Amino acid sequence: MTENADSNAESLIGITVGDYKIIDIIGKGGMGVVYTAEHTQLHHLTACKVLRAEMASHPETVERFLQEAKFISRIRHLNLIDIFDIGELPDKRLYYVMEKLTGRTLAQVLHGQKMPFASIISIMNQICAGLAAAHAAGLVHRDLKPDNLFLVERAGEAPLLKIMDFGVAKVMDLSSTEAKLTRTGYLVGTPQYMSPEQINGVAIDKRSDIYALGVILYEMSTGTPPFRGDTLGQMLIAHLQQILPAIDPKLRNEDVPAGIELIIRKALAKDPSERYASVQDLSADLERLVAGEPTQAAAWYKEYQMHFLQPQK
Repeated sequence: MTENADSNAESLIGITVGDYKIIDIIGKGGMGVVYTAEHTQLHHLTACKVLRAEMASHPETVERFLQEAKFISRIRHLNLIDIFDIGELPDKRLYYVMEKLTGRTLAQVLHGQKMPFASIISIMNQICAGLAAAHAAGLVHRDLKPDNLFLVERAGEAPLLKIMDFGVAKVMDLSSTEAKLTRTGYLVGTPQYMSPEQINGVAIDKRSDIYALGVILYEMSTGTPPFRGDTLGQMLIAHLQQILPAIDPKLRNEDVPAGIELIIRKALAKDPSERYASVQDLSADLERLVAGEPTQAAAWYKEYQMHFLQPQK
C-alpha cells in the first residue's frame, strides 16, 4: 500500500486490519481517519482509527498516537472511550481499535442551544468523573470541547457521556519521554476552549482542563461560548485578558440557578491557582448548587471582589 493510496481514505475500505475488516468511514481528522470495522469472527462493530500516512514520518505524532491508545486503554473508565487493540498496517501506519458509539456529540446536541439544568448537571458530573480518572493516572486532556464529548444513546436511560480524542493529551509529572511531547512555543488545543497558560506556552496541569470545563459549562448554560473574536488573535487575547461579563438571566433556561455564574467564573479564573483544585471540587460545587447550599465559588468570589475588584484609591 502506498502513501498515495492513503490520500484517498476510501482505499482502506474492504481490507482486513488484524482481526477487523474495514467497512466504511466515520470521520476524518488532522491526525487520522476513523472507520467502522467489524470483527471477522465475533462480528461486532467497532471503530478503527488509522494514522495518516503523512503523519507516520513525524516521531512526535506517532508517539502521541501510541500514548493515547496506551493510557486510555490502561485507565478503562465508563466515561472514557474504550480502546482495546492496537496494531500496524503493512505500510507501517499505526491503528487502534475502540468501541463504536451510537449517539451525538455535545456539539451536535448544543448547536447554539442552551440546556436545561438537569442535563447540564448530568453531563458535567460525567465529564468530571471521566476526567478525575484521567487526572489520577497523570493525564491532562488539553483539548476538551463539545466535539470531543459524546453522548451515547441508551433506551430508557439518560445519555452516557464518553470523553474522546486524547491525541494531544499531556502526561503529568513523569520523567520519561512520554512527558516530553510538547515543544516550547507549540500551541496545542482549540483556541475557543484554551486556557491562558496553554496560550502562553507555560507549564500546564489538570487546572487547564478545568478552565475548558468552565467554557463548556458557560456554553451549555447560555448556548454561546464566553469569549469570541473575529480573528484567532482576538480570541486568544480575550482568553488572556477579558473578564467574563455578567451573564444576562435571559440567556439561561429558567430552571438554571443564578449561582451557576459564580461556578463558571471560578473555573474560568485567569490564574490557575484561583480555579477549582480538582474536577471533584467542581462537581461537588455543582451538587451544592443543586441542593441549594452555599457554594465554594460564592465564597471565593466574595474574597476575589474584595481583593481584586475594588477600585484603587
